[in-house]
Amino acid sequence: MNYLISENDNVKKITFFVPDDPTRRVIKEKISNVLGIIGEEKSNSLYVCIKELINYLTAVNILKLTAKFVNFDSKLSLLLNESYLTYFRERFKASGKAIAIVIKNVNDGVIIEIINSEPIPEEHEREIRAILRDLSSGKEFSLSLSGESYNFVSSIVMTWLILRDMGVDPSLFRIGNRDNKTFIRIEIPLSQSYISVRKAFERVQG
Repeated sequence: MNYLISENDNVKKITFFVPDDPTRRVIKEKISNVLGIIGEEKSNSLYVCIKELINYLTAVNILKLTAKFVNFDSKLSLLLNESYLTYFRERFKASGKAIAIVIKNVNDGVIIEIINSEPIPEEHEREIRAILRDLSSGKEFSLSLSGESYNFVSSIVMTWLILRDMGVDPSLFRIGNRDNKTFIRIEIPLSQSYISVRKAFERVQG
């Protein structure tokens, strides 16, 4: 099986080893089902964000399995071709390297979490923090999605820019390591009354 789905009225979870074509289709379908309320264009834009992020995480898993982080960026497009993904699916099953996408309906919004069984490299985590800080301060980045110019930075920058263009506060996009796994969260407010996860936590603590 390419993926495993568990769901109820409020939570949908898709677990998979590689983002092959059938898996990408079901992810897009579930996002569209939950977020159709925001319109097809925005729902499709959000799917692009998710696809970029899981492509990056899959490349991390492949390179960790092969113990090669050399030339990570230039190998990214090669690593994600369909035949290579098919080859690595069984290896990921054997080693337990899986990615899960959890889509939650919450009060006045939707939360999408992506959990990868492997942490991203520390140097990537540091660079991502710097990128998000620079983007928030107004720094501009040039994006190229072709050939050798494409790298993991492009996935992060693209996600931030798409969320901003959708009208979503980019501070509602978070990525980092937690408990030796990668944890990504994107919050999509559906009304002005939405309270972010961070603000809700601060209220409980405060």
